[in-house]
Amino acid sequence: MKDFVTLQQMVLAAHEKLDPAVWEFVVGAAGSGATARRNRHALESLAFDADIYRDVSRIDLSTRLLGAELAMPIVLAPMGSIGLVDPQAGAAAARAAEQAGVMSFFSGVADPGIEAVCAASKAPVVFTLYVQGDQRWLDETLDRLAVLPLAGIAVLADTPYYSRRDHDLMNQPNTKVNRRRLYSEVLRDVRQGVASAPEELDNAFYAAKVTWEMLEYVKRRTDLPVIAKGIMSADCATRAVDHGADVIYVSNHGGRQLDYQPGTVAVLPEVVAALGEHTKVIVDGGCLRGTDVLKCLALGADAVGIGRVQALALGAGGSEVLARALQLLEEELTVDMGLLGVTRIQELTPERLRSAPVVGALDVLGSYPMVMNALK
Repeated sequence: MKDFVTLQQMVLAAHEKLDPAVWEFVVGAAGSGATARRNRHALESLAFDADIYRDVSRIDLSTRLLGAELAMPIVLAPMGSIGLVDPQAGAAAARAAEQAGVMSFFSGVADPGIEAVCAASKAPVVFTLYVQGDQRWLDETLDRLAVLPLAGIAVLADTPYYSRRDHDLMNQPNTKVNRRRLYSEVLRDVRQGVASAPEELDNAFYAAKVTWEMLEYVKRRTDLPVIAKGIMSADCATRAVDHGADVIYVSNHGGRQLDYQPGTVAVLPEVVAALGEHTKVIVDGGCLRGTDVLKCLALGADAVGIGRVQALALGAGGSEVLARALQLLEEELTVDMGLLGVTRIQELTPERLRSAPVVGALDVLGSYPMVMNALK
């Protein structure tokens, strides 16, 4: 897999291999795609201020998160659809995470199941809780998790409903992307007493009932750290901590849920300022390169989630290619930190950034010019 010398090559390989509808599912977003574009805009609007004439012969990327020592401040973001790009799904991602020395967030609705993922890899794993049932279901799920070697439980804040994604809706039903009935149709059936809603939409009604009290309940029922994922404001971040969250995960689901939200990097500074130094912050949303990761870290994030890059690397060739992608990200981080004039993660501060005109394309793959040119 060392034949891949850039991330762009992997993305092009994924485009060649993946079913066109699956490709559009991975790179697509909700509604008009405004949230996804704003993720890129927030990153592209930042430029670096390098500190020159410094000894940068030794670069240390290591960090600690949720009690685990990581080789670099990157986590694999949870992906419920990961089985579309790799039949080994979450297990493939976890094996790559172990090889790279990073953490994997496993989606509770992904294959092959959390027990199999924990058995497949020694990487630290966080279970991402998609509420799919009633109180009994929640208790049984938490009991299952209690006996596993997990690093934490993430409770989603941004999925009370599955969003409308035009590409996916238009590509159905002749694709690998599952057909979903319109919520309006199901609600009409419920009003009329028709008990025929598909299981995944029945589950969505439980997801729509997730509250602050449920976050507190999860915290009381587990000895594991609890991560609130889907936070997009300082107010919600402080409320999440007040209701039991140990870690805040700033995310807008990669622009795949609520359209016309701000970019995650745009709200990251206010979240960090509101929380202070005692609460760890993770962020994802549009990060494609080492420079993107460094910008997030300079604004106060403790780790950065990788979503679409993860999916596209798996689509290009499975676990080994994803491990190679993480190796290339580590190389980019090392080189870019040296050029920036910093040697440790702790030296990345807002002073290393300034506002600047946008020069990249505001597309989810906008910082990959070779890919953008090839796809024209």
